[in-house]
Amino acid sequence: MTFQELSEEDARASGPVDIALFTPLADEAGSVLRSVSGSIVRYRSGSQVFYRFTVAGRARDYRCELTFASAGDVPACFATRALLASSPKTMVVVGIAAGMSQEVALGDIVVASQVHALFTHAAAVPGTGATFGAKLSGRSFPATLRLVTEVQSFKHRPEYGAWQSQRLAARSRVLTRRSGGPAALRGPDVQCHVAPVVTTPFVSKAKGFMRFARKRDRKALALDNESAAVLETLHAEAPGTYCLVIRGISDFGDELKNALQPRDEAEVQALAATNAFSLVLELAKVDAFSRAMLSGTRAQVPELGDDELRPLAAHLELVFVVLHHCVRIGHVVERHDDVDRGVGEHRTVIAVERE
Repeated sequence: MTFQELSEEDARASGPVDIALFTPLADEAGSVLRSVSGSIVRYRSGSQVFYRFTVAGRARDYRCELTFASAGDVPACFATRALLASSPKTMVVVGIAAGMSQEVALGDIVVASQVHALFTHAAAVPGTGATFGAKLSGRSFPATLRLVTEVQSFKHRPEYGAWQSQRLAARSRVLTRRSGGPAALRGPDVQCHVAPVVTTPFVSKAKGFMRFARKRDRKALALDNESAAVLETLHAEAPGTYCLVIRGISDFGDELKNALQPRDEAEVQALAATNAFSLVLELAKVDAFSRAMLSGTRAQVPELGDDELRPLAAHLELVFVVLHHCVRIGHVVERHDDVDRGVGEHRTVIAVERE
C-alpha cells in the first residue's frame, strides 16, 4: 500500500469530495485503505492526516476522503469538523462495534437507523449501601433516511447475495484460526442489519452492562463510542450533509472479549472493519449515494425581474388583505424536521388561528 504525498493546498485543489469517511482508530483506517483499489493521496493539515481516493460507481465515480482519530467522542468531534473543511455531500462512519443481541454474529454489519447517546444527560442515583446506579437520559440522532432506505433496498438486489458470499468466505478464513469462542457466534451467513446503535463513553467488557445499555432501545444491535458525536456535530454545524453509520461486529462486549488473544482480537477487528467498508463499496457500485443525493435535490427557484415582481407583489398584497379579514395570524414557531434528511433542518411554520 503506497501513498502519493501532497501538500494540503495541492490535495484540496481538486475541489470538494463526495464522501467523507471517518474511522475512529488507525487500525480501522488501515483495513479500509487496504481495500481501496487505485492511487491514494495522503496529506496533512496540522496534526490530522487525510487520505483521498476514488471509489468506482456504475454511473459515476465518487471522490472520497478519509481520516481517523482515537476512541471517544471528543476526538470524533474534532475529526468530523476537519472533514467538513472538504465540503462533503455525505459523511460515513465506518468501524467496529460490539454486538448487543444474539441476532448479530461476528463480522455482521449494523447500519444505524438512529444513534442513541446513552450518557449525554445521565445522572448518578443512590443504590444499595455504598453502591450507586445511573438514570439514563440522552439525545438520539437519526441517520439520513434516504441513505438508510438505499441500504434496505440493496438487501433485495442480487448483488447482496454475492456480497454475502464474499464476506462469508473472508469470515471463515479468519474464524477457523481463532483460538476460542462458541461456534454459535459465527452465524450461518454474514448479514447486514438496519437497527439502532447505542453510543457510550466507554468500552464494554461485561454482559451485564450490555443488558443495561439495551434498556434505552430494545431493538439496538450495536454499541460504539463515537457515532453520536459525529452525528451531533453534523446536526449542529452541517445540517445539509447526509450521514450514514456502518459498523462491523467484532465482539459482544462481554467477558469473552477479555479471553481473546491479541492476535485473534486484531484479526476479528480487521475483518469487521473490512466488512463495514465493503458495504460502502457495494453501495457505490449500485449508485446508491447518487440516488439518495438526487432525490434530496431541491428545485431551483428562478430569478425574477422587476417587471415580473410588480404583479406578484400586488397579488401578495391582496392575499394578505384577505387573510387579515379571515384569520388572525398567530406567532411564528421554528421546528426541526429530522425525518427528511436525518439531521436538523430548520423550517419556519406560521401558526394560523381562525377568529
